[in-house]
Amino acid sequence: MAKDSQAKVEHRLAVWERRQPAFYLGAPYVLLAIAFATSIAIPPATVAARVAVGCLVIASAAWEYLFWTSRPAPRADLSSRYTSVYLSGHMLIAASLVWLQPWFALATWFLLLRSVEATSRKGPRWGFLLATAAILGFGQCGGQATVLHGGWFAWPALFLVNAGIGGAMVQFEHVSEVRGEQRLRDIERLQESNSRLESALAENAGLHVQLVAQAREAGITDERQRMAREIHDTIAQGLAGVITQLEAADQSVDDEARSRHLEVARSIARESLTEARRSVHALQPAPLEEARLPEAVTALAKHWAEVNNVNVDVRVTGESFQILADLEVALYRVTQESLTNIAKHASSGNVVLTLSYMDYAVALDVRDDGTGFDKDARVGASALGGYGLRAMRDRIERAGGEFSLDSTPGEGTTVSAVVPVTAQPAVQGES
Repeated sequence: MAKDSQAKVEHRLAVWERRQPAFYLGAPYVLLAIAFATSIAIPPATVAARVAVGCLVIASAAWEYLFWTSRPAPRADLSSRYTSVYLSGHMLIAASLVWLQPWFALATWFLLLRSVEATSRKGPRWGFLLATAAILGFGQCGGQATVLHGGWFAWPALFLVNAGIGGAMVQFEHVSEVRGEQRLRDIERLQESNSRLESALAENAGLHVQLVAQAREAGITDERQRMAREIHDTIAQGLAGVITQLEAADQSVDDEARSRHLEVARSIARESLTEARRSVHALQPAPLEEARLPEAVTALAKHWAEVNNVNVDVRVTGESFQILADLEVALYRVTQESLTNIAKHASSGNVVLTLSYMDYAVALDVRDDGTGFDKDARVGASALGGYGLRAMRDRIERAGGEFSLDSTPGEGTTVSAVVPVTAQPAVQGES
């Protein structure tokens, strides 16, 4: 079963690697088309602005094709002067489009990817990322109609959020580059050692090469899976919380409520950025460094309840005892993802979170009284934040446990996770 699961993971990664180049080439055109379609449905006020938008869309597509799509791979070898001209032209076109029609912020997202992919030096990379963050923030807050008529305060907040995302992307890319170079050096050293031993161990040479290749592939796969899970558990969940608070701020009727929602959004963004940095260094979540699992889960639930205005009942049964850090992280992340899904999809008023300590296992159950869904009728993993569900199941199964989800339309959803442990004596004063 483990071999079949690993084969499926490797197959999915291989499929993604084959599709990745086409995705990066096609994304700008798709996003530009979506934004243009939106601008047609909600056109600018004047005929001149509409004509200008059409001309700029054509210019953006042509610029992307001439400077990037038509260039032969690998495009990472292009000169820094060339990529600076390419990105600067895109920034000017994007800024003009967003000024005329803020919906074109949708098409500006790909500049974050291009800024990381096309630049290698820190200075230019950060400059283009910050410029992109400013353009995105301007469009996301409503464009000139909002900024020039009293709503300018949302622009800096959105700029910081986008800059934080871009900074995390730069950091992830830097870590990946450093680790990739380190792996290459390790592989070179292993190859040199194998060459020196080849005369004495000729009959084992093939086996050594195979083991080295498998170790390298396993390391790459594990790192990709870890980074994917941590990005989802930090940046994705943080962005969901920020968006929720910003939408609530837009709907607030008084300045005090609006300021409160904006402050919460800033707080979530800072916490997400901190967790993203910890993930880069493979550190466990900060709450688990400061407290044990029951206290960390209780604090998480309390904070989530306050932000989302939902009643949460946390129950700890059995006598708590210390378990391995990896198991605590797995259960904590499952709790975090379950609460995030409830906030996004369940429309729930009450949540019961139960942490059960048994002789040879620890169980977590998160039950809500929300809308629920039909698991059999759900089409596509994205219908309910499918990657989050896969990440939860993967975390628990990697810990040797069992994960299950039960839901019925109109009767809520229950997420259950059980991990096997070796019982240890309870710490004095804990329950």
